[in-house]
Amino acid sequence: MNRAIVQRAFGGEPLDVLELVEKEKPKASAGHVVVKLTARSIIPYDFVCIRQADLECFRDQQPVTGIDGCGIVDEVGEGVTKYKIGDRVIPILLWKYLYGKGQGSWQDYIEVAEDDIIPCPETIPDEVAAQLLMTECALYGSFMDLEIPQGEWFLQTAANSNFGRQIIQLAKHRGIKTINIVRRDNVIEALKALGADEVINFTKEECGCLCERWRNFIYGE
Repeated sequence: MNRAIVQRAFGGEPLDVLELVEKEKPKASAGHVVVKLTARSIIPYDFVCIRQADLECFRDQQPVTGIDGCGIVDEVGEGVTKYKIGDRVIPILLWKYLYGKGQGSWQDYIEVAEDDIIPCPETIPDEVAAQLLMTECALYGSFMDLEIPQGEWFLQTAANSNFGRQIIQLAKHRGIKTINIVRRDNVIEALKALGADEVINFTKEECGCLCERWRNFIYGE
């Protein structure tokens, strides 16, 4: 069977409108594969999709939300040549499957076309692979749009979020220094281990003090 989190009602809070059910496991049609999902991400956009009732047009089909995930090829259909059973893959679901068919990643199995998956290296763990598409594309695109010169500073709030942690690593890779705002001391060392140059707990420092520290970091005063 195929366990799935389906949306039963539309326009409400996730805990009020979602239900765990068992659905029939999909079969691989010609040119398609069935992916057994081994990890799925939960990102803010998932909740936006639920609260805005984006999948209401699939009301009669038990729509399954979830944008990102990863897994292994469980079954291959006739004519599939790029993948075999057991291959680790990342399905591309957002437009064609989630919004096009009401079929997202919050289930055990999903059928997708051979051309709608990408291979996943064994060196990337499931918990990372499951967030590589939506989160990483948004992160990389927004960061590149800023065009921050190498050696300059980047300031971010909510730095201990998954997005913030990845910004720290991307900035470090590109030679950009970061000032990271958090609200708990117990995350500071972990962020520095990822490459953060400065981590500031805003609950312990006055705004004026923070501004003065930023000036010292950036201008060397």
